[in-house]
Amino acid sequence: MVNSPYDSGADPDDREDQAKAVAAVESVLGGAQVEIRTAGELAALMARLPAETPISVATHARVDRDPALDAVEDRTAAVATAIPVLVPQNSGPTAHAREHQGGPWAAAGVELGAVIVAEDAQVPDRTRAFCPYWQAVEAKHDDDAVGLFDAHNELLTFVAETLEGDVQAILHERVPDDDLRQQMRIEGQRLRHTIDRLTALGNRVNTYLRGERREAR
Repeated sequence: MVNSPYDSGADPDDREDQAKAVAAVESVLGGAQVEIRTAGELAALMARLPAETPISVATHARVDRDPALDAVEDRTAAVATAIPVLVPQNSGPTAHAREHQGGPWAAAGVELGAVIVAEDAQVPDRTRAFCPYWQAVEAKHDDDAVGLFDAHNELLTFVAETLEGDVQAILHERVPDDDLRQQMRIEGQRLRHTIDRLTALGNRVNTYLRGERREAR
């Protein structure tokens, strides 16, 4: 099992070695991230990496941050990304494991993932999680209060839309009860009121944080 150092914290003494390891993997990839279009490209990449390089698969898809993406045809690109990892002592090279008997050792690995981009676009360096749930998780990790509000609002909007439309459509034949369907619409509308309040609160928080940053300068 390979863990992210962001989850449990890498030993400070290993950070320099880990940075060098990540740089070495990036040199093999040709950058921090590379798109993989064919099985041959993937095989060639794997062949160039050291045999002990940890490989993992991203837990969720990512998307281009460009807001214009919604207005164009898109595609899902397969990518390989160099990442810092913590490797349990019983799964790494024996010599290195003996030096880290107290716990996992910091290393670099390759994460295989998916990024949604415009059909004719390259994979950008900066992306965001596609699913609002993971956007919220990442915003929480990054101490990004504004991003957390945005993710909450997007997630609640999705829930409201499903209650007002999709859920009713799915249950239309199985639950032909007008009262139940009306209650779904009401709950969806209540969520939209919550979204409005959260949006206003998020704007106030953002204004406050901008003021703090100005004072800090």
